[in-house]
Amino acid sequence: MRGLHGKARPLHLLDGHAPLAPGGARRERRRGPEDRSRGRRGAPRALDRVLHRHRVRIHRTAERLAKTVRAMHHTIKGVRPDGAAYDADDPDWLRWNYATVVWGLATAHELYHPQPLRGKKIDKYYGEFVRVGQALGGTDLPTTKAETLDCLESYLPRLALTHGASMATGANLPMPQAAIDWAIRDTMPKWAMELIQHKSPNIIERTARRSLVWSIINGLEFTTGPTPEFKQAQERVADGIDPDLAPHTWPTYVPGTDPMLSRDEVEKSFASV
Repeated sequence: MRGLHGKARPLHLLDGHAPLAPGGARRERRRGPEDRSRGRRGAPRALDRVLHRHRVRIHRTAERLAKTVRAMHHTIKGVRPDGAAYDADDPDWLRWNYATVVWGLATAHELYHPQPLRGKKIDKYYGEFVRVGQALGGTDLPTTKAETLDCLESYLPRLALTHGASMATGANLPMPQAAIDWAIRDTMPKWAMELIQHKSPNIIERTARRSLVWSIINGLEFTTGPTPEFKQAQERVADGIDPDLAPHTWPTYVPGTDPMLSRDEVEKSFASV
């Protein structure tokens, strides 16, 4: 549940950068929050699969999956009806998307994990996550929590909400989506809260709401247990990590070296990973 909450959070920030939002130009005619929800699930799911594979021994599988994700990025290029160009291979696009995802996952962990990482330990997580971003083609990526927050805020002059994005958050949502949406909006940086016109309640009510969210998330986690992928990852490293293998988990991709595939070819390749 913390993972799902963490992956939902960056989507709010992603929607603020319309030309860089995943498939933004193809979704602008979708007006309802349900339509938008269906249209923006793919990227976090794919990255999650890379993440769980990239931190364990099956490095070749991670590389193959990352190659498939990059191939999909190579097909997402064009010009929106309003004249804004979009290109999923643009370094700015990749850096922005990377920063929103790592920040979302780490922030959900800090707020809702019963024993969250702090200080240098959470910075180590940010630093290790860079491998995932590089495997997907990212360059010049932030490596600490502070760098990531600075990176996100640096995009503020280029951010704006479209009609579709504004309809997918805040008072426009019915329950129970509105409750989940509040938990996401509540953890945004101050400038992001201002962008989406979110106002926090008084400290007592805010603390009570966060405690309720914490109880729900950890209660469900306790009831259902870890995800199958997490269990499998634990089993693979139960006897420790081979020190000779660990250095090779750094991605080997060099930007610009991927073969160009059609959209259909990319879709078919997902079946093999």
